[in-house]
Amino acid sequence: MRWDPADAAVIELCRRLDDVPLALELAADRRRPRHGSSGPTLDLANQTGDARLITLIEAFLAVADLASGQHDDVHEAVTRLDGAASADGYDRFILHWTGWMLGLAERDVTTARRWMGLQQEYLDRTGIVETWITSFSTAMCDVIDGSDVRSILARTLDLADREGYQADADCALVIAYAEICQGRFDAAAELIGTAMHGRFNATAHYVLYRTVFDRLLRGQLDTDAIADAVRRGRERTAVAALAEYGIIRPAGVRAVPDRTTERRATERRESID
Repeated sequence: MRWDPADAAVIELCRRLDDVPLALELAADRRRPRHGSSGPTLDLANQTGDARLITLIEAFLAVADLASGQHDDVHEAVTRLDGAASADGYDRFILHWTGWMLGLAERDVTTARRWMGLQQEYLDRTGIVETWITSFSTAMCDVIDGSDVRSILARTLDLADREGYQADADCALVIAYAEICQGRFDAAAELIGTAMHGRFNATAHYVLYRTVFDRLLRGQLDTDAIADAVRRGRERTAVAALAEYGIIRPAGVRAVPDRTTERRATERRESID
C-alpha cells in the first residue's frame, strides 16, 4: 500500500490520541462554523491543498454526522466522496467504513453489503488478506436479514486468536446487533453491557457503538431500561454470552458458562420452541 505524508500524519495523530470518540467530538466542531467558514478542522485540511487529507477529514466529519443522526447529510457525503477518494489511500478505507456504518445504522442490508464489498475490493487491491475485522464486518451485514452467523463468528474468533487478539467482546456486538434487527432491544442492551464489560479489541468499535447501537437502543428503550439491561449484561463474560448463542471456536474448545448462562440458554431455547 502506498501512503502519502498526509496519511502518515493523520495515522500518527490517531495513534497519539488513542481516543477515537474524542476525535469525533472534535470533528463535530464543524457544526460551529465561524464567519461563514466550513469549520476549523476542514479549513485546515483545505489549506494544505492535499486532496487525500481533505477527503479523509470529510469522511471523518460524515461519521460525526452519523453519530448525531444526520443520515441525509451522510448519504450525500459518501456519494460525493466516493468519486473523490484515492484508489489506495487511507481516505478510501475510512470512506468505505463510514458507508458501512450508515447501512448498519439504517438496518439496510443492501447498503451495508455494498460498502463492505467495496472495502474488501480495496483490501484485495492493496494486498491485505482477510482479517478478523473483515470477518466481523461481514457478519454485521449478514445479521440484518436474519442470516445465521454462528459459523462466521467462529471463524472470526479463530482469526483473532491467530492474530493474537481476544475478540469475544467484539463478537458479542454482532449478536447484540442481531437482537436489534429482530426487535429484541432489551436482550441487545444486555449484550452491549457484556461487550463493554469485556472491552472491545478494536478502538473503532467504540465508534460503531456510538454511531449505530447507542442511537438505535435509545430510540426504543428509556435511559433506565438501558442502564438496567447493561447492568445485567455485565454479570456474564463475553465468552459465556457467545456460548449461550452456540458460538464456539472451530477447535471445539468451549468455555465453561457462568452461573446465569445455562438458565438464559434454556429460556432462549424455550422461546424459540
